[in-house]
Amino acid sequence: MNKSTIDCRVYLELSSTIIINLGKNTSCLECLERDLLSACHPKRDRYPINRATLNDLRIMQDEIIAMADGKAIFSYALLTLLSPNVSVNSALSNAQKRITEAITRVNRLTNTIELLLTSFGDNGLKLTIEIKTEFGVIDLFVKMADQRNFALMLRSNESNYILWDETRKQFYLRHTGMRGLKHWSTTTQILETLEKQTNWLQKVKSPIIGATAAQRKKPIIRAIVLTGATELDKLHHDPEARVNFGHTRVVKIDIGYTTYLLQSADLIKFLLPKIT
Repeated sequence: MNKSTIDCRVYLELSSTIIINLGKNTSCLECLERDLLSACHPKRDRYPINRATLNDLRIMQDEIIAMADGKAIFSYALLTLLSPNVSVNSALSNAQKRITEAITRVNRLTNTIELLLTSFGDNGLKLTIEIKTEFGVIDLFVKMADQRNFALMLRSNESNYILWDETRKQFYLRHTGMRGLKHWSTTTQILETLEKQTNWLQKVKSPIIGATAAQRKKPIIRAIVLTGATELDKLHHDPEARVNFGHTRVVKIDIGYTTYLLQSADLIKFLLPKIT
């Protein structure tokens, strides 16, 4: 059994306790999902790039699946630490759901990295996953050949359409065939978190940004990328919120700092240099 497997098992036992106590606190559970990937990362103290990250992601997925199959360990942790307010079936179902979502996150990263490497190749491109900061984890950091920096958070929510409400400063979900909108609070929170994370990288002069002072002074472009069946609600967005960036049009979110919202289908065009 390797160290990564042990870390995963310890993590799952601890997270079982937290899941019981938190119940349906989705914002805290999302933190658990982020930490699950981190616990199962085979090289937590250094960051491989490009194709080496794909190997890490495969290892991470195998470890998470292996832990999901270890139901005896997981069930034991739940049953021995169970809160009287949460049923066994509910706790187990919640825990298994989080593991499934962690695997989905790995798949999102894998698909995105394969797309970028296929489109841009290895020449000058630097892709780094799961960047740890004082304020949590950045999904994917992209340094282009021309030294532009991008901090990307990959998100999906079933087959929903995503709308940014400029007046309320909130993300909303709209499902085809259903009336009304639902607040997507976890992604709204990402805006502030991602701003803190990128500021932190520059403050600590992270080598991920660059090896020289000039490279580290380069701005970091922040973006939330919608993946899978989740799409941008292009029909209901304020036309003034959509701007040209790279070779495409995206939603610009300006709340004292700027973050962009786009679909994964537009990611390659988004990363291309601006048309002059």
